[in-house]
Amino acid sequence: VKVLIDAINQVKSTYQFLGYYDDGIEKGTIINNFPVLGNINDLNQISEKTAVVLGIGDPTIKHKIVSGIQNEAVYFPTLIHPSTYLYDS
Repeated sequence: VKVLIDAINQVKSTYQFLGYYDDGIEKGTIINNFPVLGNINDLNQISEKTAVVLGIGDPTIKHKIVSGIQNEAVYFPTLIHPSTYLYDS
């Protein structure tokens, strides 16, 4: 989670980390000084354009979560941490 927050902070002119959405944690719970904003149902109800970053590596779980988000205001930006190094093959 801290790596994701750091990556978001590196592009802070574009994004601001506000908190988490998690179906398994009670809304209002504080994690790493940020609140749980709700669950997928809450995320599906927001009306303002909102970037969401998933910190999940398992593609099956990631697909299940993304499939449950039916809100056109939600989009998924690609974040690349500045310290990432890609090898040329």
